[in-house]
Order: sequence, then C-alpha cells, then structure tokens
Amino acid sequence: MSRNTGLRLDRVGEEITIYHEGPAGTFPTVDDFTELSRTATKLRSDNIKIIYDDGEGIRRVYFITSRGNLCYVDLAGTGTVGNAAYVYFVVTEAILTVEANKVGRIYIDFDGTILEAHGSVISAPTGANLICDVNLNGTSIWSSNQGQRLTIDGGTFTDIQTAFTSVDVVSGDYLTLDVDQVGSTVAGEKLVVRLKIARI
Repeated sequence: MSRNTGLRLDRVGEEITIYHEGPAGTFPTVDDFTELSRTATKLRSDNIKIIYDDGEGIRRVYFITSRGNLCYVDLAGTGTVGNAAYVYFVVTEAILTVEANKVGRIYIDFDGTILEAHGSVISAPTGANLICDVNLNGTSIWSSNQGQRLTIDGGTFTDIQTAFTSVDVVSGDYLTLDVDQVGSTVAGEKLVVRLKIARI
C-alpha cells in the first residue's frame, strides 16, 4: 500500500492485527488489500483484522474472510451526522463471550439525549439469546428494567431499543458495553452496538 506512512503488525495468540496510517479522509481500496495479500500469505483468514487510521481520529477496522470477502466497520468511537451523534462499540470476537466493559470507555464531548440503541452480529446466536447492556458512567441505561436491554433473539441478527431508564448525557460522561449473555449452542460472532444520540 504505497500511500501509507506507517505499518505495524501485532500478534496476540492466533489473532493478527495490521495497522496502517494514511492521509486524512482516505481509506484503503480493494486493490490495496489485493496488493497487500501478495506479501502476507495469512491475510485471507478470519483471524486477520486491519485497522486503518487517517491521522484525524477516524479509524476503521477491516476483515478479510476465509472466502476472500472484504468487510469493514468503524472502530469504537463517535461520528456525527447532522444533529445526531453515533457511538459505536465493535466486538471483533469470532465466538462472542460474556464480559463486562467489553471494549473500554468511550467519553462523550457534547450534551445530548439517547434516542436509539441498535445491535447486530454477523452470525446469529442459537440456543439462547444474545443480551447486551450499555452503561452510562458505570450504571446501566436500562437500570430500572433490565428486560429492555438489547436482545438479539436466537436465530436472528439484530435488535433495536428506543426505551431507556437514563437518556441524558453531558460532556465528560462515558459509556461502556457489557455482553451479559451469549448463545448457548452458537454464541454469535462479531458484535456491533450503535447508540444514536441527539445533540442539544
């Protein structure tokens, strides 16, 4: 990838992460990944992910599947569309596991109101539902009704929730994600949780 200004490769167990840097607002193309795969024979595998940083806080994670398909999603962080801000939690596990504070804290730098939570997976859970909780400053945003937590039913891929106990956020607050339950037969794979927050 000739336009990149830097490259770092980390290996943790069986997972390999390749970091690339490039000009602001510029992301890799399919051709770039084809070029890279010629020199990285293990690139076309589900245990590979590529994180691209444009130098201005925009990070995107790419997956090269075992069939050679290119998929991507924005890494945990915030983005803004009009008056709405979106907070993303991305869990890249091929087999999801129960864990509190799954991806660390995301700090909010504006005041707003939570409007919607959306969860999705690449592979559906089976045997039991996948349940996720979002915490505001350490307390569930569904604290008074845990039945409202994001719940991806067995055999399905998404859930949307618009009812919350806590909806108001102020600059300096932080959000975290808990995975409270996974499928008992198939846990589920690669979870993305998105919060839509209206700026005020």
